[in-house]
Amino acid sequence: MYRFASSVAIMACGWVLTANSALAQEANYFASTPARQLSWAEAMFDKHSHDFGTVARGADVVLRLKVTNKYVETIHFSEAHTSCNCISARILSPTLKTWEEGIIEVKLNTLQYSRERNANVIISIDQPTFTQITIPIHAYIRTDVVIEPGSALLGTVSQGAGMEQKLRISYAGSASWQISNVKSRNPNVVCSVRELSRLANGPSANINYELTVKLAPNTPAGELREQIVLLTNDVNSPQIPILVEGRVIAEYSITPPSIALKGMKPGDKEEVNIVIRGQKPFAVEKIESNSGSESYQVKLPQRDRMSIVQMLRVIVKAPDTPGPLEEVFTVTVAGQGPNDKKLIEFKLSGKVLPGEAAKSGTEPIQSQSVTTAKPPTP
Repeated sequence: MYRFASSVAIMACGWVLTANSALAQEANYFASTPARQLSWAEAMFDKHSHDFGTVARGADVVLRLKVTNKYVETIHFSEAHTSCNCISARILSPTLKTWEEGIIEVKLNTLQYSRERNANVIISIDQPTFTQITIPIHAYIRTDVVIEPGSALLGTVSQGAGMEQKLRISYAGSASWQISNVKSRNPNVVCSVRELSRLANGPSANINYELTVKLAPNTPAGELREQIVLLTNDVNSPQIPILVEGRVIAEYSITPPSIALKGMKPGDKEEVNIVIRGQKPFAVEKIESNSGSESYQVKLPQRDRMSIVQMLRVIVKAPDTPGPLEEVFTVTVAGQGPNDKKLIEFKLSGKVLPGEAAKSGTEPIQSQSVTTAKPPTP
């Protein structure tokens, strides 16, 4: 665990990295070479240089530099510029509080530039004190391979729907050149490639391939950012990386997915609203708890009410015995089809503190409007 700097103001007045200082130890850990110590600002970056390697003309080539604020003071990034128009830089998270993480996006321009490229990304910090960090970038942009479009941008995909995109790979060079395979590290990103044409002119040829990128229907919800690799028989540049990006959204989402209650005394009651959203109108059939405890009751919307948004009211009555509260609720939702049912879950946690039980004169829960949560059917 790294130690916080007590004050960046002290850094500004008399910053000297010595072998026995906490930040010097931290910088030594992150240093790319033992002979060089990193500054306090450089120590926040997960990379201090980057080589994109050999990439195709027209390919979308992006680096996401991760930055972590390890200090007590809030860090503010004021600017990111580059020494060459062949790359661009964008600060996605300008302000970082202690231990917050941010991203600085660096993109290579493979359309207007080619061959070997060396440039620097210069990042400026103006709070708590001014400093600059330089990140060297290297790449080689091939002129013989062109990718259209430059990446597989799948966009927003509903979970369970899957998605497919086709890309064209054009090559001009040796007549023996070929793509032998496509490698994907993500089992949910399935790729295939087929040759479309090969027009030979002596030892040279114009060759075209079609790359198909498929997103599996069972891909988990969340952001998708992967890199697939075309494998070729070119001994000098056997691999061609291609970016795959997308976002998978769940058919149903529940907010909040986890309820954390404050300390309750025996007999205390708390109410929490749960919102369920669907991509199509749906109804809530029932809600069940793992324990079946009578400490939890819920108010359901009308069973035949179809809507893309449904609200539940969960009522928690603290039991008489002090201790932790841990419960998992399962909600059964039904779409418009007869077999269109899904189970979604949310969790509840809390603690019952020692104390006197609530007086019996408190207002009772109206049983006709609340359904006791029952355990799921085996």
